[in-house]
Amino acid sequence: MLERLMKGETTKYDLEFLFHETIEAEMCEAARNLPDTPEGRNEALRMQAEAHRNALERRNVTERDLFHPDVIRSNPDIFGPFFR
Repeated sequence: MLERLMKGETTKYDLEFLFHETIEAEMCEAARNLPDTPEGRNEALRMQAEAHRNALERRNVTERDLFHPDVIRSNPDIFGPFFR
């Protein structure tokens, strides 16, 4: 998806991916200050999962809305049946 954005693609999938990642990154900013310990890493993973869910809800989309069909077709090992 990043490659598509760098090429200037602006389909609904490309834009939703960009919006999602931007929102998610903003929500995860606090995780940068967590200690580099098993507990800190677990908390960072928890925060990222929560940010992911919140970003989807905020834009009222699902994960299927974030990836262009060409990307899904080109990467069957990454995108399972949920995306098809």
